[in-house]
Amino acid sequence: SSSMEPAVRQISFQKAGSLIREAGEKVEYVAVKMASFQMTAESPLTLNAGGSALARAGDDLSRAESGNWDALYQSASDMRVAGSHLESNLDNGCENLELLADTLENLAESLGMESYSEARAHVE
Repeated sequence: SSSMEPAVRQISFQKAGSLIREAGEKVEYVAVKMASFQMTAESPLTLNAGGSALARAGDDLSRAESGNWDALYQSASDMRVAGSHLESNLDNGCENLELLADTLENLAESLGMESYSEARAHVE
């Protein structure tokens, strides 16, 4: 059954990544709408930057599906960038991005160690 595992993971990273990308694009869309209504000068800019960082985080997460665990670290870093941009727009919710980033890094670490020990097992 262990041969099934990568396929399960693959679908998950791909799915999660595209959902996060969609979320980022929605944030960008809202920012553009806000700017067109000239609600505030600053808000749409940070919102837009946050949205595009979130979209990047989603793309990076999708890249992890092929066992590219570095993409998880990249995705986590994008999420932190998104969080710092969105902090001024959201009363709360940035902590969630921070938590998600931490979780992705932990995941990358354990998956990396797992594939390292699997590789060692094949050599021995």
